[in-house]
Amino acid sequence: MNAGFLHRDFSRAALLVIDAQQQFCDPVWGRGDQNTLATARRIQQMAPAFRNAGLPVIAICYTNNLDVPRERLDFFEFRPADNDVVLQKNTTSAFGSGDCADFLERGGYRRLYMCGFNYSACLKLTATHAVQRGFDVTVMPDLSANDYFVRKDIPTATAEMLRDGIRVIPSHQVLPQAVAAPAV
Repeated sequence: MNAGFLHRDFSRAALLVIDAQQQFCDPVWGRGDQNTLATARRIQQMAPAFRNAGLPVIAICYTNNLDVPRERLDFFEFRPADNDVVLQKNTTSAFGSGDCADFLERGGYRRLYMCGFNYSACLKLTATHAVQRGFDVTVMPDLSANDYFVRKDIPTATAEMLRDGIRVIPSHQVLPQAVAAPAV
């Protein structure tokens, strides 16, 4: 993993939580396993530290249609706070559909910290598209995972992200004061 130069000024930064949803994380109902369950719980534990550091939390949720009421979205373990932004997408990348790109650009956000599911698919493609649009992107692998349906290995996805100019750094190095609980 590449520590690279990490910005400590969070004034133009946001935390994007990608697809922390029942269909991808729940070992009983969805495509999840014990790792996705533990990862979703770590995201929920860490989100307040990002909010306290001044980063807005933007929860991005995959839906078939882009106008599902917020209360009907299938967030799992991670629950967006009332003041978090919730955006919807119906493609793999959050930049492929919905309002993500417009929202980030209108808000003046330039640095994106990302976590969520699926690391080797939706998260990786969203991060790649963000870099292509000129955003500075850091992915936190300790707050990200693949469900059992996505079989591409994480080391290969990580190497591809690093090659594309995406930082891959654990959350405790992004926010040293915030330490996630160990995986269950």
